[in-house]
Amino acid sequence: MNGKLSDSAFKGNPAAVCLLEEERDEKWMQAVAAEFNISQTCYLTRIPNSTSPNTRFRLRWFTPVTEVKLCGHATLASAHTLFTTGLVNSNIIEFDTLSGILTATRVPDVSPTNISEVQNGGVSDCFLIELNFPSVPATDFNSAEASLVSKALNDAPFIDVKRTTPADDIFVVLPSGKSVIEMEPRFDDILKCPGRGLIVSGAAPPDSEFDFISRFFCPKYGIKEDPVCGSAHCALAPYWSQKLGKLDFVAHAASPRGGIVKIHFDEQNQRVLLRGKAVMVKLCGHVTLASAHTLFTTALNGGVNGCFLIELNFPTVPVTNFNSAEASLISKAWNGAPLIDVKRTTTDDDIFVIPQEH
Repeated sequence: MNGKLSDSAFKGNPAAVCLLEEERDEKWMQAVAAEFNISQTCYLTRIPNSTSPNTRFRLRWFTPVTEVKLCGHATLASAHTLFTTGLVNSNIIEFDTLSGILTATRVPDVSPTNISEVQNGGVSDCFLIELNFPSVPATDFNSAEASLVSKALNDAPFIDVKRTTPADDIFVVLPSGKSVIEMEPRFDDILKCPGRGLIVSGAAPPDSEFDFISRFFCPKYGIKEDPVCGSAHCALAPYWSQKLGKLDFVAHAASPRGGIVKIHFDEQNQRVLLRGKAVMVKLCGHVTLASAHTLFTTALNGGVNGCFLIELNFPTVPVTNFNSAEASLISKAWNGAPLIDVKRTTTDDDIFVIPQEH
């Protein structure tokens, strides 16, 4: 699952969603997360006989090295999985987490593109998911440690430094969104900084479609740069609300994968509403192999030892003829090398090229 505050595969922030029939111990969950080795692996367990009128699941999040208390994109991925697989029959899901009860609401996507899709019968993914998260307060940062932050930022100038509670991230504001994009962090120095991670943000230029730009670095938790950190926006929203005098934002996460976050800050209740989309990656060989290996070698199956191979049984992927009108684009991508054949896969929509041997 690519649960990511983005609307296309292989962008935004990936998350692995694991549906469990019963609770597993923390050691097992951490081992699986380490095997996936992406920013977040999350675990869902249905809570039966809940007194809430909404369907409720227990939800936990793990990086490759530790459990975390709050994660936006993996919650988005979890909700998308439950909504699109028919495991829930309502538009609201409640998650019981280390940060309390969080809700995910399915809301219509009324953008012009998706209105057209609905009219043409393509309604399955024409919705956004709105997450209701607690805001994250920020306090003044100890100025005696400012030199550590400066080194971590590769001596980039900054205009403000805060410290979030209870996540304990350092929140640095740069003079502009452009400087956030261009900043090249020193990861060894980030490791020496106090707290968990480093949020870097700056105001977007006046002619931009965005209100502010941000990046999040967390090498202590095995994540050099989080592609799109939803939970960081729980600190960003109240800060920029005060600075910009508004409650609704469109934010840009400026990592190489990138993503867009639509935000509403509920100032009265100190809640942050994050809206985004997720895309399910329908087939992945190496992650399936990693999952099987973890299950075979952990205590769940008695801890199988010794040398063995794992055989995966996958469906074939049909290919069709490629549109010859677009062949010039493929030729340029292949640096003008001669090609024998070009096809297009029907399920993943990949271009399949057979080059001519030299």
